[in-house]
Amino acid sequence: MKKKILFLINPVSGSSPGPVLEARIKSALHQGGVGAEHYDTAFTGVDIAAQVKKLAPHYEVLVGVGGDGTFGGIMQAVARMKKVPKLGILPYGVGNDMARSLGMFALLKQGGINRALAVILKAKAKPIDVMEVNGQSLCAGYFGAGSDARTSNIFNELRPKAMQPAARVRIIVNNTLYGLLAMRNLAYSIPFPYKLKFSDSNGNYKVLNVPAGSRGILVTNTPVYAGGSLISSKADMGDGKFEVTVISHLREWWSMHLTRFFRRPLDVLCPSMIQFQTDHLQVHLGGRTFYQLDGERPANAITGQRILDFKISGRVMAIMP
Repeated sequence: MKKKILFLINPVSGSSPGPVLEARIKSALHQGGVGAEHYDTAFTGVDIAAQVKKLAPHYEVLVGVGGDGTFGGIMQAVARMKKVPKLGILPYGVGNDMARSLGMFALLKQGGINRALAVILKAKAKPIDVMEVNGQSLCAGYFGAGSDARTSNIFNELRPKAMQPAARVRIIVNNTLYGLLAMRNLAYSIPFPYKLKFSDSNGNYKVLNVPAGSRGILVTNTPVYAGGSLISSKADMGDGKFEVTVISHLREWWSMHLTRFFRRPLDVLCPSMIQFQTDHLQVHLGGRTFYQLDGERPANAITGQRILDFKISGRVMAIMP
């Protein structure tokens, strides 16, 4: 008989060490009268795909405890399975954009872990799209190239080597480090031109030439990006489309981060910038730059290619309030 839930905990998540998160989850479940026969906990390993493939068939729900990278790694693994369990997230990462988009970040922040676990235990889920990149790599949240991706890559390299302080201090250390890296990388821009080939909302084929010097390109399925920025007013995680945004100038990058304070999406704050919806996109690159996929560095199937092909390849069921 299947147990209901497996909590897969990232041992180096943004806010608390893995054992602290595990103890917090077990304590909250015990207080809520949920016995150990209904759930298991495990720490994510280096090969999360193999781990999920082995464990997923024994559970009805898989919950990623960590950040976007943790959830993304789990999603990428289960999306290729024949029988896909429902997916949940307890956001204890740095950006938590997927959790923000799913409504779980606000729930945890306002109601605490007990309220978040209550939603997960009910396991009410909705379908969200899964994007496929070059026929191999999958993501549910976002792909990025350019300045932000460079910051993410460097941060992920430094984080495991950094000090491991108490839980309350750790998130401050991680957020400060990420902020400093972002400021340091403000001068970076994509040093080559590239082409965007896509079908618009009317089914018309279009080609857009982007000159060298843009700050970045974002391919997003979430309405939230970069730790709370509102990327698009049109975003719908289950509509079979994704949003493409070109950050051409530094002022647009700043505007993107200001959306969290103005509570207005980027396409509303900057209506003249390049942003569109599509269900199929090709990016023809003129060189190599930095990339991120759901907050992590992608494999060579992306980083070693000059043409990136994006499309919606399927759906997974994600738990939401």
